[in-house]
Amino acid sequence: MRRSLAFALALGTACATSTPVGVERMDAQDVHRELTESAISTGQPSAGTRELLTRLALREEFEKDPDAVLATLHAGLAPQGDLDCLFALAELSFVRAEQAGSREHADDLLARSFVVATGIGWKITRGERTDALCVVCSVSRKLPEPELT
Repeated sequence: MRRSLAFALALGTACATSTPVGVERMDAQDVHRELTESAISTGQPSAGTRELLTRLALREEFEKDPDAVLATLHAGLAPQGDLDCLFALAELSFVRAEQAGSREHADDLLARSFVVATGIGWKITRGERTDALCVVCSVSRKLPEPELT
């Protein structure tokens, strides 16, 4: 009994005096790069997207069958306010397009007059947001429909 008590006391003291969290000094540029990484800058999903995939137990599945994971994320997307999932879906779609060599579609859209960015978002019809996802083009100047090419 005495031996068990002495062991428990020694173990408790050792645990209480050790540091539970380690700290590692990093270069400021490395920290910035890690915090701002994305599929566009690195070709890999961002930390937030990887975290979402891990929470949903889809991280390994994305490596095996990215199209199935994209379909799963799309099917589970809430009608409103599911911005983490929407961002992950957009980023993973970009990664998948890069893997499949489909980048020319985005490049084609960006080559059009006044298009400055492309992404994935909710379709808006007659000023009302719908539940359908679509490719969204951000433009520097909106043209009347008859002038679109």
